Amino acid sequence: MKTLAILGGGAAGLAAAVSALRASERRVRVVIAERLPRVGKKLLSTGNGRCNFTNTDISAGHYHGDTRFAERVISRFGTEEAVRFFRSVGVPEYIEDGRVYPMSESAAGLLDALRAAASGAETATDFRAAALLPPKTPGGAWRILSENGAELMADAVIVATGGRAAPSLGGSDGSGIELLRALGYEVTRLLPALVQLKVERPSVAALKGVRVRAEASAFSKGQLVHSERGEVLFTEYGLSGIPIFQITAHEECDTVTLDLCPNICKGKLLDELENRKAILFTHTAEDFFAGMLQKRLGNLVLRAAGVEKLSRPVSSFDGGTLERIASALKRLEFRVSGRMGWESAQVTAGGVRAAQFDPETMESRLHPRLYAAGELLDVHGDCGGYNLHWAWATGITAGRAAARALEASEK
Repeated sequence: MKTLAILGGGAAGLAAAVSALRASERRVRVVIAERLPRVGKKLLSTGNGRCNFTNTDISAGHYHGDTRFAERVISRFGTEEAVRFFRSVGVPEYIEDGRVYPMSESAAGLLDALRAAASGAETATDFRAAALLPPKTPGGAWRILSENGAELMADAVIVATGGRAAPSLGGSDGSGIELLRALGYEVTRLLPALVQLKVERPSVAALKGVRVRAEASAFSKGQLVHSERGEVLFTEYGLSGIPIFQITAHEECDTVTLDLCPNICKGKLLDELENRKAILFTHTAEDFFAGMLQKRLGNLVLRAAGVEKLSRPVSSFDGGTLERIASALKRLEFRVSGRMGWESAQVTAGGVRAAQFDPETMESRLHPRLYAAGELLDVHGDCGGYNLHWAWATGITAGRAAARALEASEK
């Protein structure tokens, strides 16, 4: 019996195991080699424990990196295929605003279903691969050496070890990427993605815990990178929230602006500020945004508009002052000093160049019977189930193709 080794027991690895067992009708020995004591740990934290496993809008526009490669993969494995796969392992779906969850809304339940479906595979836990050695002769076996001296021989290998994001939550430290780099594979720059941003403005620390619905826009050297609406959270170091995470799915930026009144044009906003001045004529500046903005945020807007003294009477706000306040409300600017690190990131941007693999099978173009799947490739998605979908799409594709290739080699 031929052996298929899957390095990594995360989302992509488990999906690969299930599809390999099914494609071969268990005539191929499948071994999952996982560095942790248990498979699937990172899955438990996805979607705040609800596991948003795909989206009703799976399209290349929601992916970054090698988008051409991503499009070829997801054109063969879209939303319907993901839903069908999970129904086949006993997980019906629940849809909310395009995000697809297990009906139980439980990441633990989805993991249990995957583990049960993959129960025909052997699992080698606490196996941290230190070297991946190709066959010495055509058709020979791959050797996988672990850090503790254990060795695994396999006729085919799927590398599904993940990127570098969230190592403490069951993510990886990028060691699988280094295994492929050592074999001569090109690796693009790695960056934490779907992560919080650090900003330079010292006063932002005073806003810790403040939430506001806004349109966040990222700029690089004056050019717009991406805009996203939603709830933004201020932290002691900078900015968080889904709009900020979505920004970090794109290229790096040096500036982020917040439109705190995205549904009002600047002209109407000025009219509103004139009305507020008339209503609050006898008050001081610190009361100007009462009922409109959280007080600490309102104070920051006033300072950005040049109103330094909060004891200043509202009656002193002339047309120029109101114009500056309106501008600050529509474009509150923050200089970006960096991203939070790998521990905070949900996913890795960059990775092993996907073009070195066949999108129809996920098999390497450099080494026969070597496959790759999931986050270690240079494709990542937006928030909303896109990254888990990528794991299922590539893992299932690789598992099916590898099992069929091994079966064919025995005929």
